[in-house]
Amino acid sequence: NKLKERVNNIGYDLSISVKAKSFICEKGFDKKNGARPLNRMIQKYVEDLIAENLVSDKIKQGDKLYVDHKPDQDNLILLINKKEKHHMIVCAKANHGSHRLLARVGTLSTVVSAP
Repeated sequence: NKLKERVNNIGYDLSISVKAKSFICEKGFDKKNGARPLNRMIQKYVEDLIAENLVSDKIKQGDKLYVDHKPDQDNLILLINKKEKHHMIVCAKANHGSHRLLARVGTLSTVVSAP
């Protein structure tokens, strides 16, 4: 919850799947140290993944981020639902002496995996 709150405070909507949470719990627990390594695993698998995408400019404020895990992988994936962008297109075709202005709305989803 602290991570989700921090990410939301900087302008992103973060969700983490049950599969991703289970993966982190498996990686963050050992018999000797209990759950102490859990914070390191959250940093390694979630925070670093988000940070890499921030630095590489793949995510922008307002994007919805969804962290998930696929059973055959030893890492997490980040699904990015881009904030809707409005593209204005001016149609040069005259219609009885007037110009028509068209608006188009598009969304884009991107899948990014940690290296």
